[in-house]
Amino acid sequence: MGAGNLNQKQLIFTTIGAIAVVAISLYYYQVFFHFDKFLPGVRIASVDVSGLDAREATARVEEWFEISRNTEVTFHSDDYSYGINLKELCLKPDAAQIVGEVWEKERHRGIKSKILSMDGHQATKYPVKLSYEPSVIQSIVEEMSSHLNRDFINARLEVDAKNGLIIVPGVQGQKVDVDATFAGMPSQWEEFTALQIPIVLKKTEPVVNEEQLKEMGELASFTTWYKVSEVARSHNLALAARAVNGTAVPAGEEFSFNRTVGERTYQNGYQDAMIINNGLFEPGLGGGICQVSSTIYNAVLLAGMEITERHNHSLAVTYVPLGRDATVAYGIQDFKFKNNTNYPIYIRATAGGGGLIVNIYGHLDYKQNISVTNVVDRVINFTEVTEVKADLAPGTEFIEQQGLTGYQARAFRNFLDENGQIIKTEQLSSDYYRPVNRIKFIGPSAEVPVQTPVEGELPGEENPIGEELPGGNQNETLPGEEVNFSPTMNEAWE
Repeated sequence: MGAGNLNQKQLIFTTIGAIAVVAISLYYYQVFFHFDKFLPGVRIASVDVSGLDAREATARVEEWFEISRNTEVTFHSDDYSYGINLKELCLKPDAAQIVGEVWEKERHRGIKSKILSMDGHQATKYPVKLSYEPSVIQSIVEEMSSHLNRDFINARLEVDAKNGLIIVPGVQGQKVDVDATFAGMPSQWEEFTALQIPIVLKKTEPVVNEEQLKEMGELASFTTWYKVSEVARSHNLALAARAVNGTAVPAGEEFSFNRTVGERTYQNGYQDAMIINNGLFEPGLGGGICQVSSTIYNAVLLAGMEITERHNHSLAVTYVPLGRDATVAYGIQDFKFKNNTNYPIYIRATAGGGGLIVNIYGHLDYKQNISVTNVVDRVINFTEVTEVKADLAPGTEFIEQQGLTGYQARAFRNFLDENGQIIKTEQLSSDYYRPVNRIKFIGPSAEVPVQTPVEGELPGEENPIGEELPGGNQNETLPGEEVNFSPTMNEAWE
């Protein structure tokens, strides 16, 4: 055979080989890069979509999601359990969007990976994130918490008939650890069976424990008095005192009267008693509450606490000196103070026998010698208003509304050394208490007198301005300052 024939055969074989390579390349290009069906081994979540086109794969994945979303989920702790299914708990996946995204990823997958998975033994998995519905999670947390959360109980001081003042140990609380509980939930869609999720509970420790109370001493106390014959008012006062009793305020934290006592409603046990409403004394829900807030105010002043919110009444009250009251109205006005020590403080509030006593306990390193004084800058006379009332008998008269003197007053806190000498004085407030007219009705034939101001007196005393007032010492009459006027609103009167 000649050399020419050999070269011709080699050319033929080379040409055939080249055609084969081109054919194979076109085939693999068609299979791997211009495919119209998913390659072997491709799985979306737990669904095998090998050999399916996009429409078929979407239908199969959609069907699988519908079945999987019916998986039951049970959260459990001891004898409590809460059941729900994934359909309620999770956002519904968009099967068409998921398949479309996988289709695009397959187009760009490397040739080596595609060749290795051609026989279907090596799976190419595309996980699908499981997304939870936030509002449903919130409702589950609230449901579990309502059954399982338990507030801690601070160690407290009680009076025992035989042993006197005793310490009652605190009790641990518990609450649902939301993050740890839901960490047990799957993050991706899989071939689920029923899901059993343990509810993780974490312990909460009392702010004040037995050992801390042993180290505590009384920083200050203050007592106010009330009439036990005013049954509804006494009831409200005692109810609020019980809510405050045993409250512990951690170092650096703030006490809120409204948050501690809660809303004053009939459902919460409060009754109608005298309140200040739009500048007048009249029956209203929760009367008596402000005597509790005012007594606490005076006690924490003497304990050296930092006052962060306090309001005076619009009218003068008699159970504390002028300038030393603290009115509250739920959702409108609060009484707040900050524990400015490095240790927790403990509040004891008891009511009985006509006396309301508030004790403040804390670390004795913070016990101070403090006095609180007040100054009345102005006494504001009320006016007697006489009106003719047609249905009265001629020559008769009666008082419809007693008058009330108004005042402008200031209060001060004095820090004293061990010898009783003043080291520092701070002004606490400058308050205005409005006067209330006296209203007299007379019969039609009586002559209507001229309306004249009536000279006012200090509450409970006939003391001139500048003399000692009940409940606080006053060294001098200080010049008047700008007055902070209180808004008129419902105020629990004490």
